[in-house]
Amino acid sequence: FEHYLKSLVRLVNADPDLAATLRREAEQMDTVVIERKRCLESLSLSKGQVCFFDAWGEFMVTKIYRRFAQLFALYRMVPVIEDIGRRLGLTIKEVKFMTTQEIHAALFDRRLDVEAVRARVSLSAYYADATGGAFYSGKMAERIAKEIESPAQALTQEIRGQCGCPGVVSGIVRIVNIPEDMSKVSVGDILVSISTQPDLIPAMKKAAGFVTDQGGVTSHAAIVAREMNKPCVIGTKHASKVLKDGMKVEVDANKGVVRVLTE
Repeated sequence: FEHYLKSLVRLVNADPDLAATLRREAEQMDTVVIERKRCLESLSLSKGQVCFFDAWGEFMVTKIYRRFAQLFALYRMVPVIEDIGRRLGLTIKEVKFMTTQEIHAALFDRRLDVEAVRARVSLSAYYADATGGAFYSGKMAERIAKEIESPAQALTQEIRGQCGCPGVVSGIVRIVNIPEDMSKVSVGDILVSISTQPDLIPAMKKAAGFVTDQGGVTSHAAIVAREMNKPCVIGTKHASKVLKDGMKVEVDANKGVVRVLTE
């Protein structure tokens, strides 16, 4: 909240005529729509192809809206989870490791295996299929983790992915997967993540470019990169595992390549 409040204050101080700025933004959007229409007409596309491009654009908006709805729902759930934890003598984090059936049984039938729930916090796996689901913790969770974890990738001088936003930039690697990692990022760094999300935006504003393991051209990282006009390479599969904090890399998003300059 503090970040966004400070951003609004800076915006007001830097541009006292916000109404005019909003009008310019609206005019720019109108220009983009007109240019898009002109480009589509120049290609002489079929009706089906035009529908495809329209749907593609809608998907990008829907994907961001879906994430917003998810985060808003999680925000609204916090007071409920806090109250459940208070009634059961558990922390918020511990409640999040319970199934809905377990929560119901604990609240209404007074059946709760506290030790089993707490054991899940350090390491656990959840398996689900058409017949139901089950939590595994302890040694069983360790076995499952070993089975599904990818083998360690050897450091290579080049990591390949897709172009999320074109451009070439060099900088120092900062691995950022959770909000707590954002404090590592300085202006001009290269933000490397499994996949980005809205609560990482403050760090993304500082970074000179982005690299992600997952995602395509409609992923959060790619969309934000295009909005900020920053080079972005997506879908590398293992960049966040191979690269380490402090390495210097070149992000050549034009070719979808990340090159290690210094280790």
